[in-house]
Amino acid sequence: MKKSIFIPIFLVFIFSCSPDEETSAPTNTIQTKTPEPETVAVQYTLTVSAGLGGSITGGGTFNEGKEVTVTAIPNEGYRFTGWEGNSSTNQSLTITINSNQTYKALFELITYTLTVTAGEGGTVSSEGGTYEGGTEVSVTANPTSGYQFLKWSNESQESTISLTVSQNLELEAIFIYEALSLTGRDKYKFYYNFGENLPQQWVNEFRLIMGNLNSTVHITTRDRVSLKDGKSGMNIFAWNSIEGLPFQSEIGNAGGTCICGNEFVRYKLLEMPNDEFIYEYIHRYSVIAYEYFHVYQINASIVEPPYLKYLMEGGAATFESLYLQQYYSFNYFTNDQKNTTDLATNSPAFFETFNDQGIEINYANSVFIFLTLVKELQKRGDTEIQAFKRVYIDWWKSGRNNVSKETLFLEVFGFSISDFYESIGSYSADINTVLPSESLRLQDIFTD
Repeated sequence: MKKSIFIPIFLVFIFSCSPDEETSAPTNTIQTKTPEPETVAVQYTLTVSAGLGGSITGGGTFNEGKEVTVTAIPNEGYRFTGWEGNSSTNQSLTITINSNQTYKALFELITYTLTVTAGEGGTVSSEGGTYEGGTEVSVTANPTSGYQFLKWSNESQESTISLTVSQNLELEAIFIYEALSLTGRDKYKFYYNFGENLPQQWVNEFRLIMGNLNSTVHITTRDRVSLKDGKSGMNIFAWNSIEGLPFQSEIGNAGGTCICGNEFVRYKLLEMPNDEFIYEYIHRYSVIAYEYFHVYQINASIVEPPYLKYLMEGGAATFESLYLQQYYSFNYFTNDQKNTTDLATNSPAFFETFNDQGIEINYANSVFIFLTLVKELQKRGDTEIQAFKRVYIDWWKSGRNNVSKETLFLEVFGFSISDFYESIGSYSADINTVLPSESLRLQDIFTD
C-alpha cells in the first residue's frame, strides 16, 4: 500500500510597493497650545490725608486708569479750603490713576466778626471782635446822663444781651433823649405830655419816631399870634384810652387823634385805643408819623394852600405808609389803605372836601388820588422823587392869599385840575396800580 505523503507548501506572497506608494505609518499625537504670558496689572498708590479740622474718604492702591473719588469732610466749626496737590476747591475730587499721587485736604477754623456800636447817648461794654462759631458773647448798653436805653438794632430790649456767634453780625445800641420836649432844626418845639397808663415800650418808640421825623422833615417856625397857636411849637398829649380824660384841665373833653384846636390854640392829640396795644396794631406807631406830617403841612407856608382833602389827608396818610415801609418793612398801602372805590376814579372831586359821598376807610380813596397825581407827574417827565417833592414840598410852600385851587394847582403841577380828574378815569380803582417804589426813602424827598 502506497502511503501518501502530504507536504505542506507554504506560499509566501511578497507584496512590494513602488516608492511612490509608500506611506508613513499613522501615529497618535496630542497638540497643546502654548500659553500666552499672563498680563500683570500696573498699580499705583493714591495717598490721601486730612489736615487739622476734618477727615477724608478714599485712598489706597488701584489699577492704572481707574477713576477714584475722594471727599474731604470738615469737622463741626471748620470749613474746607482746598487741596494740597490740586488746585480744585471742590470737596469731592475725582482722580484718574496714572501714577503714584498724594493729596491733602485742608481746613480752617470758622470765625465770625461781631461789631458792636453805640448810637448817640450811650456806650457799650464791648466793641465785639472775631470769634469762633458757637462762642457766647455778652454785651451791655450803658446810657449816658439824660438818655435812656431804647433797644438793640436786632429789636432786643434788654440792655444786656447774650449772643451765640454763628454769623457775621453788626449790632447797635439805640438810646433816646429823656427830655419832655423836642426841638427841630428851625427851632420848632414839641412838648410831650404822657398819660400814666401808656406802655413804656410805646413811649420809647414814640420818642424814636419823633426823633426820626424831626431829623428828616423840618417844620418851619412861624410868627405866632398867641402862645399856643402851634406856629412855633406844639403840645402833644398822649394817653391810653382806658384813662378817660387825664388832660381835661388843658384840653377839655377833646379826644381821638388829631391836630385839634383853632387859630389861637392848637395841640396834637394821641388818644391811643387800648386794643391797639393789646393786639399790637401797627397803627399805634404810624399815627405818630401821620399827625406829625399835619404839623408840617400847616406850617410850610405863612398862608396854607387851598384845602384839597386828597392832598391834605391823602398826603399825610401816604406819608404814614412811606414811614412804615421804610422803618418797619410793612406795606400799609396794601394792608390798610386798599379799600379804594370807583368813586375815586369816576368822581375824584368828591374827595376835595369831607362829605357824605366822600366817606372812606383809612383815607383809601384820597391816598389813591394822591398817588395817581404822583404817577401823572412822572408821565410828564418827573422822576419819582421829583414828583413827590412837588406834592410834598412845592405845594405846601406855595400858599398865599387870594389864590384859587385851580390857579395854584396849575402853577405847581403844570396841568389843570380838570385835566387831572379826567386822567384819573383811565385808572382802575386799585391801590396796586399806583404804589410807589419800595426803595423810596423819605430822606430823598425832604432834602434841601
